[in-house]
Amino acid sequence: MAEDTTYRYQGVDQKTGKRVTGRISAPNQRAAAHKIATLGAVPTQIDEVSAEGLNRELHIPGLKSRPKLKELAMFARQMATLVGAGLPLVTALSTTRQQLDDKTLVAALDTVRMQVEQGVGLSYALEQQKEVFPQLFVSLVRAGEVSGSLDVALNGIAETYENEVKLHDDIRGASTYPVIVLIIAFLAVIGITWFIVPIFQQMFSQLGGQLPLPTQILVSMSHVMPWLGPVLIAGVLALVIAYRLNRDNKRLRHVIDPFVLRIPVIGTLVGKVAVGRFVRNLALLTGAGVPLTQALDTVGQTAGNVVVEDAVLRIGASVREGEALSSAMGREKVFPPTAVQMVAAGETSGALDDMLKRVAGYYDQEVKSATERLTQAMEPVLIVVMGVVIGGMVIALYLPMFQINSLIGKS
Repeated sequence: MAEDTTYRYQGVDQKTGKRVTGRISAPNQRAAAHKIATLGAVPTQIDEVSAEGLNRELHIPGLKSRPKLKELAMFARQMATLVGAGLPLVTALSTTRQQLDDKTLVAALDTVRMQVEQGVGLSYALEQQKEVFPQLFVSLVRAGEVSGSLDVALNGIAETYENEVKLHDDIRGASTYPVIVLIIAFLAVIGITWFIVPIFQQMFSQLGGQLPLPTQILVSMSHVMPWLGPVLIAGVLALVIAYRLNRDNKRLRHVIDPFVLRIPVIGTLVGKVAVGRFVRNLALLTGAGVPLTQALDTVGQTAGNVVVEDAVLRIGASVREGEALSSAMGREKVFPPTAVQMVAAGETSGALDDMLKRVAGYYDQEVKSATERLTQAMEPVLIVVMGVVIGGMVIALYLPMFQINSLIGKS
């Protein structure tokens, strides 16, 4: 049987008269129109996602617009409030949709709402929008539907994503200063060698004499900088774009992620972030009633570092064979003994999800402290680097000045 084709559609909701957009999978365009009609909408345009020409959807891997965690957290928080207040699910979806700005998320919710109106479960409808809602989101919603505590599950999602956003903001804030300093130093080196050194070179050539070695090196750099400078800038931009395009590539991640973990200080911070994210998401899923083996399969993809993800896959396989979680974690070097011991205590006491939450809180504090220490340590190092690079270039420019009197006497 041939695989279904994905179609992107626009239409009008039969009940509200509002414009709706979304995606749907069907064997052909006629079948897609029929499925859209069963969702309660009149299709006005149906385009095959992979169609050629003007109807082809522009998709650049790595640069595709996806809802930010902040938007997903806001959606989950508002839904939790409305569902907890007793509003019907369709009404809650319609109300929440009007408060969101992300176009991709709004389009996905239009489709989700129509499916829910037709009696489809919320988790199933969300799962059809895989490019918008992560598997962790879907799994928690499904657990909430099964347990009858959907609002609690949605609150858990919102809290988790809000913590993730806060963590990203802290790390971004700590890295902003070093990045700005490095960019300034990079541009300063190019600017000095490109514009200032030629002026000094002309003055030195008029006086005659032999230039000191550091000055000669700087002058040689200035000769190649008119073409080397743009090449360096373009090269850096190309590397950044290439990484963004291929950051989900498994082969690339198996090279970069282990290397990052071996970087002094930074590797420790990255490892703590990945382990903390894994433990937090595992606590959230097990606390919502998701079986441990299923929870491990889900959270293994959310760690953000392939070393931790591979370790979680091995742990999941061991747990399915009947081994205790703490015992399986103990064999993996990425999990410190403290975390393993706390998980073992949780298993012994029968309160694994509570202990996992404590471990997650411990790692949150560790990441915050490590970020502050890294920021404090990098400031003096960057000042020294700036001083050595810029100061060294200035000294190299002024070294010939010590010979200027003798050179003038000879001229």
